[in-house]
Amino acid sequence: MPDMQEVEVLLELISEFNSGIPFWVSYSCNSELKTNAGQEFSEATELVNSHKDAFAVGVNCTAPNLINDLLKVGNSKLPYIVYPNAGREWDANRKEWSGPTSGSFSPDLIAEWIDSGAQIIGGCCGVSPKDIESINIP
Repeated sequence: MPDMQEVEVLLELISEFNSGIPFWVSYSCNSELKTNAGQEFSEATELVNSHKDAFAVGVNCTAPNLINDLLKVGNSKLPYIVYPNAGREWDANRKEWSGPTSGSFSPDLIAEWIDSGAQIIGGCCGVSPKDIESINIP
């Protein structure tokens, strides 16, 4: 989710209709260590941490090189779930994607994520099932 306001609505609905079923909320973020809506990631994680049935906070659809810094500033009491994109960027002038053609993540990057609290690791846009299969947890 890109916006804490959407998460607030979601948490209200979960509180009303969810009878103790565990869930996580995942945010898409940008290079300023904020959600895509511009809110501080630490405040976004705090919002999810406040719900009794939340079991994790996630970061998704975010460039892999931003994940570790986000996890560090997030300061979550809950474990992290990360499923970054492949790190490609849209070039609006050329109307095409640029950047890595593979969605594989380096072992060093994965180790950093784990050291910062990631317990579930996957991928989204541009990351293939083969890339996921090749993830080697140190």
